[in-house]
Amino acid sequence: MNPEFFDITEHLNKNTICHNGRDMAGIRWRYDQYFRRDGRHIGSCNWFTAASDWCLDLWRPLDDLTLEQALENISITIAERNSGLCQTEHLIDDYTLSRNIARFGLKVQTVTDMCGQLGWRGPTGQPISPFLYHKYTISNEQKVREMLGILSTPNGQVGPLGVGWGLLTPEGVAEYERKWGSRPGRRRAGPAGAQDGTGNGMNVPPTVPGSHIQGWMTVEELSWLYETGKTMESGRWQRCPMNAGTPTALQARTLLAQGLGLERGLEVP
Repeated sequence: MNPEFFDITEHLNKNTICHNGRDMAGIRWRYDQYFRRDGRHIGSCNWFTAASDWCLDLWRPLDDLTLEQALENISITIAERNSGLCQTEHLIDDYTLSRNIARFGLKVQTVTDMCGQLGWRGPTGQPISPFLYHKYTISNEQKVREMLGILSTPNGQVGPLGVGWGLLTPEGVAEYERKWGSRPGRRRAGPAGAQDGTGNGMNVPPTVPGSHIQGWMTVEELSWLYETGKTMESGRWQRCPMNAGTPTALQARTLLAQGLGLERGLEVP
């Protein structure tokens, strides 16, 4: 997340949930009466989600389907299948939220459309969301290379990986690779790593914080998120410090990350 990312709740009504973008539901899910009645064909992208206390039904667990029935309704895309990194069960959270959007008629806005309305557009005039990086059909090693490339490309300059954020100098990239290696957990020689125990003199650099956390949510995690949202203070729609009073539903994903042992601000693959 780019540190210049603005507070989307200043541009979002409490009666509307927000994703970074949306998929076409028909290529992902087998439709039922809720999808057909709704007719908007919205495929949820739960990796970035904001919802107020008015819209907690977004995370409501599936109470009329078993997990097996839900998984039968999910079809991963060709690109996801070919990547070898995506399984059907990885999309249970996107399916659940998509179905709840249709079931409860929740209004949906996207960061991409919001940015387009505020003036961020690509070369052909299409709206773009320049503040977030998310890839899930590539390896963690490739993610690291791409993130380092975006972070070290001059701010606003269009590079092969997208718009640069200008947050790292070449020296900063070199320091990262010296400390962590060129990919998460890669073995290399050097004083920063611990001995690998094989007697071959190779060192193992520390594991990059957060690199073990997966980028999807399980049914149990969705249930935790839904129940935690119920305890959040109502009547507010603003950001607040993590340790200052009751948080808003906007911070539910951050709270989940904390519950899983992630520190605030770390990249979730």
